[in-house]
Amino acid sequence: IRFALRRLVASPGFLTAAVLTLSLGMGANALMFSVVNGLVLRPLPFQEPEDLVWVFAQQPQTPDERDTISGDEGELLARRTSPFAVTAAIGDAALVREVERRHDRWLGIWATKSLFEVLRVAPVVGALPAELPPNGSPRAMLISYERWVRDFGSDPSVVGRLLAFVDTKPFVVAGVLPPGLEFPFARAPHKGRGAGFHAGLQDFWILAPDRPSEHPGGVMIARLADGRTAATASTEVAGVSAILATSRQEQNSGRTLIVVPMRDQVLGMIGRALPTLQLFSGLVLLIACANLANLMLARATAARADTAMRVALGARRADLLKLFAAEALVISAGGAALGLALAWGGRELLAAMAPRHTALLDRITIDGAVLAFLAGVSIATTVLFGVLPGMRRPAGSLAEVMGTARHTGRRVHRTLGWLAVSQIALSLTLLAGAMVLGSSLQRLMNVDAGYDTEGVVTADTVL
Repeated sequence: IRFALRRLVASPGFLTAAVLTLSLGMGANALMFSVVNGLVLRPLPFQEPEDLVWVFAQQPQTPDERDTISGDEGELLARRTSPFAVTAAIGDAALVREVERRHDRWLGIWATKSLFEVLRVAPVVGALPAELPPNGSPRAMLISYERWVRDFGSDPSVVGRLLAFVDTKPFVVAGVLPPGLEFPFARAPHKGRGAGFHAGLQDFWILAPDRPSEHPGGVMIARLADGRTAATASTEVAGVSAILATSRQEQNSGRTLIVVPMRDQVLGMIGRALPTLQLFSGLVLLIACANLANLMLARATAARADTAMRVALGARRADLLKLFAAEALVISAGGAALGLALAWGGRELLAAMAPRHTALLDRITIDGAVLAFLAGVSIATTVLFGVLPGMRRPAGSLAEVMGTARHTGRRVHRTLGWLAVSQIALSLTLLAGAMVLGSSLQRLMNVDAGYDTEGVVTADTVL
C-alpha cells in the first residue's frame, strides 16, 4: 500500500481525477442510502408498526385529497364488525402558556385514550385515568417527556397539578409521555380540516372521550386485526359513508373511507419520489465507475512496459494483483472518505431545504449503516477496477511480453471506446431527467398567482 501511495502521488492528476470522480458517485449514493435507510428500512418507533393504519375519507372529485372522518362514521366503524383490533381518534390542538410574562406556545393533539393501546405505549410517569373527568371539570392531559424535563425539572409531583393556559380552562396533568415519542409524524391529511399536525415531538396529548359522537371529527388511526391487511380493510370500510347516507336518506355523492398504511402516509410524496432519486443516484455511480474504469485501463495500458518488465523479472500473478488492488484500494478509500463528507453536507442541505412538516427528517443520519454501505462500495470498486485488470498475467520473455502487449493494444482501445460510449449514454440519460425536473420546477416557480406577490407575507395567529 505504501508503494501504491508513492506511485499514485507521482501521478497527481490521475489521482485527483480518480478520487473526485468516485467520490461524486459514492457521495450521491451514500446520501440516498441514508434517506432510504432512515425512512424506509428502519422500523417506526412502535411495536409491530406494519399493523398501524390511518383511516381517511375521500371524495371522487378530489381523489388526491384525504379528509377527516366524521363522528358518525367513527361511531359506525366502532359498532360494526371491524377489520381493526382497536381504533383511536386524534386531532390537532394548540395552547399558549404564560410563564414569567412570556407567552410560550405549546403544540400537541387531542386523542382518545385508546390511542395508547393502538400505539402500545404507556406513560413513564403517572397513569391513564380509569375514567375521564366529568363535564365542567378540568380535562386530563399528558405532557411530553421533553417538556417535563425542560419546564418542570423532571419533578414527579407535576402529576395531578393544574396547568393554566391563556384563554382556556386549566388542565390536570395525568402523566408524562415516553421520551422521544414522535406522533403524529407530519401534516395529515389536509390543511384546514382539523388535522394540521405539527411534525416531530408533541408538547401534550389531551384526553378526549372515547365515543366518536362526543368529540369533533378527526383522523382515525387503527391497529389491524390479526390476518388483516390495509387492502382488505379498505374494502371492508369503503361502504360506511354510503350506509350512513342511506339511513339518513341523503345523497352519498361518492364519499368513501380508505385505509392507508402508516409508513405510506408518513412518507407521502417523498415515498413516491424515492425510486426516481435512487435511479438517478445509481446512474451517477455508474458514470463514475465507467469514468474510473477508463482511467484505470488507460493507466494500465500506459504502464504495460513496466508490467512486462516485472513479469520478465519473475513477478507472479499474485504480485501483480496485489499492486493493482493496492492502488484501487487507495483510490476507493479516498473516494469513500470524500464521498462521506459530500453525503454529510448533502444531508445538512436537505435538512435546510426540506419543508418544516417533512416527517422523520431527523432519522436521515450518517450512521454505521451508511459507513458499512460505503465500505461495501469501496470493496466492490477495488475488486472490479483493481483486481480484474490484473487477472490476465503476461508470460514469457520481455520481448514476448512486449509483443503481446502491442497486439492487445487495439483490444484495449476498443474497450476504452465502449466505456466512453456507455459513460456518455448514462450521462445523457441523467442530464435529460435533470432538465425535465428543472424545467418543471421553473414552470412551478413562475405560475401566475393572480396578484403581485412581491413583499407579501403570511402569518399564523393562535386564538
